[in-house]
Amino acid sequence: MGYFVARKLTAFHYYSFPSRRAAVLSNVRHVLTNSPSPRFKELGEKQIARLIFRSFNEFLFEFFKIPSFDKEGMERAFLFEGVKNVDSALTRGNGVIIATAHIGNWEMGGAALALLGYKLHIVAGIQFSGSLSEHVKDVKRRLNIDVVSPEEGYRTLFRALKDNELVVLLVDGDVFANGLELDFFSRPARIPSGAATLALKTGAAIVPGYVKREGPLHFRLRLDEPVFPVSTGNKARDVEELSRKVLSRVESYIEENLDQWCIFRDIWTPQAKRETVSEAQGTEEHASDNSPTGS
Repeated sequence: MGYFVARKLTAFHYYSFPSRRAAVLSNVRHVLTNSPSPRFKELGEKQIARLIFRSFNEFLFEFFKIPSFDKEGMERAFLFEGVKNVDSALTRGNGVIIATAHIGNWEMGGAALALLGYKLHIVAGIQFSGSLSEHVKDVKRRLNIDVVSPEEGYRTLFRALKDNELVVLLVDGDVFANGLELDFFSRPARIPSGAATLALKTGAAIVPGYVKREGPLHFRLRLDEPVFPVSTGNKARDVEELSRKVLSRVESYIEENLDQWCIFRDIWTPQAKRETVSEAQGTEEHASDNSPTGS
């Protein structure tokens, strides 16, 4: 019933928020233009955009089911791929940065790792809405997930990595003023630099990955081989090079799962225009704009 309602509300969500719709269509159009994926090109940008809105509605329903899961329930709901990559990276003693994207249900992925026994630290500001944000954070805290506000900066994350724990960052679009301008699907976009900066300062490996919805309450959590930081003494160049390597993986994830890529702002909007649009949108801005970020 939850999925039925979520899907029925897709049209309402799609047509009631024109700025979100315009941003999604713009992003989809850009990816299709620069991606070789024939499956999604056959669907067309409008159909893909509707699937993205449906995916986000399903995401909301699933998120509020998280408190009902225990470890056994998560193991039934998830197919885990590459968890050994996290374990092997942790043997170095510098912690691990998981670099992920707004694909499928990224929040369920964090909950699954927490229930498997990993200590997670996730950067998050206001999520879904101001009134729901504290409830969302409480859900994560009950799972032993440490919620770090953007205002806290890097100090808490440095400590987490020093304790050989996991830091989770979303790296598929900048939220705040920081970040690098990198080619993203062949066109410059402002991308968070936090993952690379943290890795180079702490020696932590970056493990890229994502969560894909395979069916009702069934997910695939994929964690790829680590990307290790290499310092040459040129900080700016090192951060940019490491960010490029991680972003390349993220591009492939989006190409494979474009119909579940829930970004509701135009990634390729120039910074000045982005700030103007953001002010105009007000509360319409999508919750993921303040979800875990790498900026």
